[in-house]
Amino acid sequence: VWFGKDPIHASYLAAIGVLTAGLAQAALLVWGCRRTGARIGFVWPKLTPEMRGLLLLAVPGALAAAATQINVFVSSLLASGVNGARTWLSVADRLYQLPLGLVGVAIGVALLPTLSRAVQSGDTERSQSVMDDAVLFAMALTLPAAAALIAMPFFLIDGLYTRGEFLLHDAQETARALLHYGWGVPAFVLARVLTPAFFARKDTYGPMKFAMVSVVVNLACGLTLFPLIGVAGLAIGTSAAAWVNVGLMWWTLSRRKTWSLGPKAAAGLLKIIMAGALMGRPEFYFSETLLGADLIVSLPKMKTHHWAGATLAMKNFFGLVPGAIYGWPKNLLHYHGIANSIVALNRRFRNTFAIVDGI
Repeated sequence: VWFGKDPIHASYLAAIGVLTAGLAQAALLVWGCRRTGARIGFVWPKLTPEMRGLLLLAVPGALAAAATQINVFVSSLLASGVNGARTWLSVADRLYQLPLGLVGVAIGVALLPTLSRAVQSGDTERSQSVMDDAVLFAMALTLPAAAALIAMPFFLIDGLYTRGEFLLHDAQETARALLHYGWGVPAFVLARVLTPAFFARKDTYGPMKFAMVSVVVNLACGLTLFPLIGVAGLAIGTSAAAWVNVGLMWWTLSRRKTWSLGPKAAAGLLKIIMAGALMGRPEFYFSETLLGADLIVSLPKMKTHHWAGATLAMKNFFGLVPGAIYGWPKNLLHYHGIANSIVALNRRFRNTFAIVDGI
């Protein structure tokens, strides 16, 4: 992409890179399977009884695993009538899919063979401990990411994407969607962790039914909320659908006495939730001295400002922003997000006395 002469040429190079990476991945997988002794090659397919059984399990399983992607596709169709809405959803999708791919998919893939062996051998204690550990590990990695998406969606979108044709308005609309995707991230990951509990017992129809229910919930929420609050309504629908899917799976596993979170794991999960909630609070980003002050005295020097218009008491609060937390210099926030920062800061710190030099 770096060597592209123009955006069109760069897009062709990016597509070639993705294709090359996919072929390389497939070749490595074939090589790895052959090293284990598996015979992999091209043969004429035959619809044997074993293949029929495999297809009966695989098709519902594929639909169940694709629940989140189906909901995202439905949301993008609903958003297609508004200029820029599909781009806003696509950009937000890139951020919330990161913990899903790195955590949810990875743990789900590693969990299935281990859990299958425990189930087939009748080792209920082992299957319980494996599921408990998977849920705890997944949430320990996911909840901090969700807290960041909820606490500062605009800063993330603005710093990463606002440039060129992607304007401040686009960043604001994308951040509104990302905020609501944020509280759905734990559900997206939990769905990947709970699904193997069904697959290990050769039950692929249950997750498929739950996935179809989640699609209906997403469609209903999208049709209701999108005309009222815009793209944020579509994000709410996707996240709500994910929690419905997880709730149905959790309830079914508990009702069947297949699995329920153990007391020790529940205590650990509660600690993780509390830590994640604290990370999402504004207090995490400011000093205790500032937060504990009974009165904040602001001493701004009145002057013209290229982006804010004038430096007065409200603009002076921008100096409280700890730039290192957000990971980029303050001058970028001046250029892209100063108006939002000023409003947010003055909402948080109201007990102030201002003395403006220059009047």
